[in-house]
Amino acid sequence: MEELINPRVNEIASSGATYAYWLMFSIPAFFAFVGERRSVNNLDSFSLRFDGLWWLFFIIITLFIGFRVQVGGDWGSYLTYYKIISSSPLSETFDPLADPSYMFLNYLSGLYGLGIYGVNFVSALIFSLGLFVFCRSLPRPFLALTAAIPYLVIVVGMGYTRQGIALGLIMLGLVAISRNKSILFFLLIMFAATFHKTAIIMLGIAGLASTNNKLWMFLWASLIVYFSYTFFLSDSFERFVKYYYEQSYQSSGALIRILMLILPASLLLFFFPRFEFNKSLELLWWWSAIISILLFILLFTTNASTAIDRIGLYLLPIQLIVFSYLPDIFSRKGDLSKLIILLIIFYYTLVLYVWLYFATFSHMWQPYRNALFEML
Repeated sequence: MEELINPRVNEIASSGATYAYWLMFSIPAFFAFVGERRSVNNLDSFSLRFDGLWWLFFIIITLFIGFRVQVGGDWGSYLTYYKIISSSPLSETFDPLADPSYMFLNYLSGLYGLGIYGVNFVSALIFSLGLFVFCRSLPRPFLALTAAIPYLVIVVGMGYTRQGIALGLIMLGLVAISRNKSILFFLLIMFAATFHKTAIIMLGIAGLASTNNKLWMFLWASLIVYFSYTFFLSDSFERFVKYYYEQSYQSSGALIRILMLILPASLLLFFFPRFEFNKSLELLWWWSAIISILLFILLFTTNASTAIDRIGLYLLPIQLIVFSYLPDIFSRKGDLSKLIILLIIFYYTLVLYVWLYFATFSHMWQPYRNALFEML
């Protein structure tokens, strides 16, 4: 949705280049509409168990992302990165301050001759695992998955590989913290930061949500920021400021992505007493909604649109949370819930349509190609 001006809409629509994306969206949307609400209050364990249908979707989406061919805005950049890392001794290229886990993943894929597809498959596996565990922790998991397809899966999972891995680990961490597993949450976020350092911001958000004591909340968040900066971000932070802020590096489409946060954030704040969140998640999602709105304000008052955009990526799960709960916060039976579900599906149908046919860079996702099909 980078810029909503694209004269190629008729060419793209008539070429059949988008059928794979529409199919990937339509199937979970159907199950979201016919499905029923499930109870999440009794899910006290951190469970990775899926039933047969969810395993099928998990495998399909993982393969869909992992074996894409020349799909995604950063495909060329990631391919060049892989060639550099895989063709050089690890001792010459390894930098513990430069997303070391992603670098090591590229090195291993080159070492075993798996190519860029080895990197992308493992990346897709981590992202999909986080997404599916997160969706399964919600009262309407198929509706959450439907909301995830147009942007989280297609744009982030298939376009921002490192952030996609980090986001998958963050979603696992969010499920962990909802089950009162704070240490596991911390470890998952730290691991996510080794794929993309900006993931460390989730520790600060969790710190804000961990207590009602404002002084302790401030001190806790300050310590996290200080140690994260000292041990992980100091060198990169200088580059981050230089390229993201001082040079007013503008991220195309930041406004649209932040707007996608504003609707669920506003709904959550307005109807907050009606959302039956786990106690450990109430403040977390409240602060996530507040920060989403602050990012929207900062987008118009600063020149740091790319920095805001990247932070906003990690808040995107708020969409899945809000729209999974929304059909049942007014009534858990009758036609009203079905109507709300239908409206949510319609909304994300529009999101997918506008992005596919009007976004400036959507042509980099089209036509969809998959290495598994091309091997046949």
